[in-house]
Amino acid sequence: MNKKEIVLHLHNKGLIVNEIAEETGFSKSTIRYIINHANLRCNKSSSIARIDSFFEEFILGNMLGDGCVTKDKRISIAHSLKQKEYCKFKYNIFKEYNLANAISEYTIKHSRYINGFFKEIRFKTKRNDIFEKFRILYYGNNKRKHIPNEKYLSQYLSPLAIAIWFCDDGNASDSNLQLNTQSFDIEEILILRYVLLEKYGIKTTINNLKIITILSESIKQFVNLIDPFVINTMKYKLIPYNNRVLYKSDKLLEHPEEGNQQPS
Repeated sequence: MNKKEIVLHLHNKGLIVNEIAEETGFSKSTIRYIINHANLRCNKSSSIARIDSFFEEFILGNMLGDGCVTKDKRISIAHSLKQKEYCKFKYNIFKEYNLANAISEYTIKHSRYINGFFKEIRFKTKRNDIFEKFRILYYGNNKRKHIPNEKYLSQYLSPLAIAIWFCDDGNASDSNLQLNTQSFDIEEILILRYVLLEKYGIKTTINNLKIITILSESIKQFVNLIDPFVINTMKYKLIPYNNRVLYKSDKLLEHPEEGNQQPS
């Protein structure tokens, strides 16, 4: 491409003049002249998000959970309306990276639902080239989502990533906490268990339904690890049923004998 084509290509990708200058070495005056001569206006703010470690961790948590990367370079997020605050929590993070699109509520009608309908809150991010990397990382040439390699997981499976993964696909059983990993292959689940053990000392097991269970001896350690990253409306997931008690205030608390939360 010649100089004009390069400048217009980068401009169309959303780069501002300073970014085009840094990437090409062209003078700012030359860049402005090419853009203006094409009857275009210089971009006032960049639409290109910059990937950092926090963003990699955040995306990993979503992709181990309910998130998906579309072929048109977006990430799609959807949750039950009961998890509205949790969905907004994710939305606000994408907003910080200039990637948030409109968030909407929907009512899905179908006979398979108990009440004949299901209320959902969802959004798609803006289309952006950075998601092409994640599409390749989590799908490759397959339609089915898969986990990244062990090295990537060891680097980015942070407490934040685990917290989002658990809030998306985790649940409490009578005495344990579980991660619903049925959509992954056994080999992938074994890698996830290995990283949890090697990096954090979290001991787990897996049943014949391919569900990861946090062993009772590791529950306290697991909860302490992710609790700072779990928003208040999702903390109920961190308490096994046998340790739950419902007080007059209808607020779900950990049983006094098992934790430090006391009834009011």
